[in-house]
Amino acid sequence: MLNIDNTNNNDDGINRRENDRKMLHTRAILAIPGKPILEVRTLDISIGGIGIVASVNLVARIPCKLAFSLPLRHGKKINVEAEGYVTHSLFSNSHDGFKIGIRFKDVSPELEKEIARYLRT
Repeated sequence: MLNIDNTNNNDDGINRRENDRKMLHTRAILAIPGKPILEVRTLDISIGGIGIVASVNLVARIPCKLAFSLPLRHGKKINVEAEGYVTHSLFSNSHDGFKIGIRFKDVSPELEKEIARYLRT
C-alpha cells in the first residue's frame, strides 16, 4: 500500500514553501483595508512570510498589515509591522480556525536580518 503525505504540497506534489520556516507562537494584529482589525495567532515564520490562524476566512491576494513581536536572544523582543498579502486560507479543525499564509511585501533589510537571526536560534 502506498501512503502519500501531501502536507504543504500542491496538487502536483511539490512543496509550495520557498523558504525555511520556524515555529513562532504569539498573538498578532491583522489589519485589512475596510475590515475590522483582527487578533490572530502566529504559527510559523520565514524570510518570505508568516503563517497565522484567524477566526475568519480570507480571500487570496488581499493586502494586509500584520503587527507582532519577534523574540530575540536573552528574552528580548522587537515589535514588527509588516505589509503583505494573503496567499491561501484553509479551515483547520486542529487549529480551531483558518490557517492563513501571508507573503511579506517590501521587507526592510533590517527586518530580514532579524528574521534570519530568529530562524538560526
